[in-house]
Amino acid sequence: MTYILSGLLSYGVIAWVVWCAIACCASRYAGLPGMFIGHIVIAGIVMFLDVRWIQVEMSQPGWDGVPDMDAVFFAGLILRIVVINTVLLPIALLGLRCRSGGDVPVADGE
Repeated sequence: MTYILSGLLSYGVIAWVVWCAIACCASRYAGLPGMFIGHIVIAGIVMFLDVRWIQVEMSQPGWDGVPDMDAVFFAGLILRIVVINTVLLPIALLGLRCRSGGDVPVADGE
């Protein structure tokens, strides 16, 4: 669990602020479809950042080119995307709640 949390912190404050803004604004201004689109956009950003990171690591001197690491990288990427979008889900739900004006629907007759 500590490894996962430290991996989440490795993206930096700016990335997290941008992801929070995307999650909140997409769901607030586009509703439920926007929430899903926002999470897909965030997944794309995470994928871009991770591919860029691994390319930098591979270009370093001393990279031994261990074969079959693509599957491990892909599994780690999917895990990071799921964890990040799960952490951002409450923010997206907050955006949905702000969209509806914060009113909680009440059953008829109450």
